[in-house]
Amino acid sequence: MDKKLLLSKKERLLKYIEDGVRLGRDTEDEFNIEAYMIKYQSMKSILPQLNEIFDELLELSNSKKNQIPDQSVDYNRFLDLQGEIEFYHKKYGATDRTPTSTFQAAKVKLPPIDIPEFNGEPTSWKLFKESFETVIHHNKELTSTQKIQYLVSKLHGKATSICAGIDCSGENYDLLWKTLIARYDDKRNLATIYFNKMISFRARQAETPTKLSEFVDEFCSIVESLKALKLDNLEDFFLLNIALSKLPPETIKAFETSIASNNEIPSYSDLKKFVASHSKMLERCEPSHNSKPSLSKPKTFLVHEEKVFNPKPKNLCFCCNKEYHPLYRCNKFLELTPHDRYNVVRNEK
Repeated sequence: MDKKLLLSKKERLLKYIEDGVRLGRDTEDEFNIEAYMIKYQSMKSILPQLNEIFDELLELSNSKKNQIPDQSVDYNRFLDLQGEIEFYHKKYGATDRTPTSTFQAAKVKLPPIDIPEFNGEPTSWKLFKESFETVIHHNKELTSTQKIQYLVSKLHGKATSICAGIDCSGENYDLLWKTLIARYDDKRNLATIYFNKMISFRARQAETPTKLSEFVDEFCSIVESLKALKLDNLEDFFLLNIALSKLPPETIKAFETSIASNNEIPSYSDLKKFVASHSKMLERCEPSHNSKPSLSKPKTFLVHEEKVFNPKPKNLCFCCNKEYHPLYRCNKFLELTPHDRYNVVRNEK
């Protein structure tokens, strides 16, 4: 996983746990205790994920290619929170309490949960999905009504169009979540976005620390994000997209239509077979040469009157009317005055 994504995810999950533990520390408000008990299962499921994130960051820090800040302070913070989670759960779980009127109000006004918002950008979908599933979707303490309230509150921008026509009630939570998955959980689309970013990345001409840092932070992050998708054949995916960029839009549209019902990422071989088949189809659809309409000018029967009534014999000199010879060798023409010669030539034209 990309180091920026790892660090961002670590901070968000740590903050979520800290917010939950803070509720457990405040024993004066019954509402906080009830809210803590709701969050307990989510916090407990986050702990193994956080531990894996710290392990990955440790591996990256040992690599010379990656500059990872020291994680010892945050890791100690994580261990302390882990102990507090179990402490407060045992403390409040051992006490029989009936829900108070304040907790009943929590069914309408839910405690805030710190997970990233989703605005419809494909590149931010993965982080939102993982955070929401960990904190909300798999939380057995939450009802479907509470889950859909959290979900709708985190959707913004283009993502809100998903809610159009769907009643935001508890019974429609699964439908809304599955609709989001179908719309945005598209590995090929996300991989194509990363590929296009790589191709369009502007070359750095100057060899300066700033420019090289930009390359590492931007281009290398794109590469790591693409690798994190774990495509079956990254090399073939590159060949496919390069080949698609060389085809006319009409052919690309026809190819995408032919594979619309297939959820698998197409291969370069699939595209090659389609183009060959599509080319034969176009050849069969072309009209034959024999059926092409004639482009020659239509014949006309209108002719100039002088050409009909004053035909001139071919292969004769137009000055002496004898066997053809060049005008400068015509004796009759040479005997004429310059003015008469001019008139003979002008009349012939």
